[in-house]
Amino acid sequence: MHEFGFTSLNGFMWGCGLALFHRVIKIFPYQAADIVLYGVVGVVLSRYCLSDVRASLPANKPMTSAQVRVRGFFLGWAFSVGLLLFEQGTYYNFGIYCCILSFFHYSEFFITSLINPETLALSSFLLDHSKEYGIAAAASVLEFFAEVYFFPELKQIKYVVVLGTLVCLLGEMVRKGAMLTAWNNFTHLVRDRKVEGHRLITHGLYSLCRHPGYAGWFWWSVGTQIILINPICLVGYALASARFFQSRIYYEEACLLSFFSDYSEYQKTVPRTGVPFAEGYLEFRNN
Repeated sequence: MHEFGFTSLNGFMWGCGLALFHRVIKIFPYQAADIVLYGVVGVVLSRYCLSDVRASLPANKPMTSAQVRVRGFFLGWAFSVGLLLFEQGTYYNFGIYCCILSFFHYSEFFITSLINPETLALSSFLLDHSKEYGIAAAASVLEFFAEVYFFPELKQIKYVVVLGTLVCLLGEMVRKGAMLTAWNNFTHLVRDRKVEGHRLITHGLYSLCRHPGYAGWFWWSVGTQIILINPICLVGYALASARFFQSRIYYEEACLLSFFSDYSEYQKTVPRTGVPFAEGYLEFRNN
């Protein structure tokens, strides 16, 4: 395991500790402490984590423990905000969303530090996944609060929130299960060249579908919009995620077919990719 896995855990736990500290400072009748802790701290952390995430990753400059710790702290802070919003009640489903979103990004880094420390980087947090990913996240928050203002009763359908939470948890477990099953064969970036020791994984979750990691991520992303009860983003997320993974799976399988002579047989044995509408690169059909 990479030492920065423990560094990130340290930061994440300190960030989560803000929720406990908040309990202590509630002895004061003013809300100024809330503003300082969750307003100013949040702005500073997000500015640091998100504004320099690309700039801090030149090929000849490794990540530092401070960069890892502050990102872990930022995600722990977001998790603690979610806990407090859930407890507060009015925006309880947004609180669940904050917890699930922050834990997903943190656990991506931590699990990578465990299974494939050689590939660990700041990008393993997936905070800089893509510009489209950031726009989608912003759109979901915007839709949520717009609908809270115009249609407040829409956001209070608790059984829908419970359903979304279960979908997210299932997606999270499937994705992390896929990462742990593949172990050091799992990477966040598609390999276009075979490396020494790269093996084809066909057991466990990979015996049920060919891309459980993508399947888990797809259902997790859809589940976040069910939690928020965002009808517009729910459709948008489902279509955009399916299209993204369809393209990625097609390219990845074209590479895998060149790496492993038995991959075509594996495709026949396990016909499902796990992602709706994504068939993959089926060489036996293309020929």
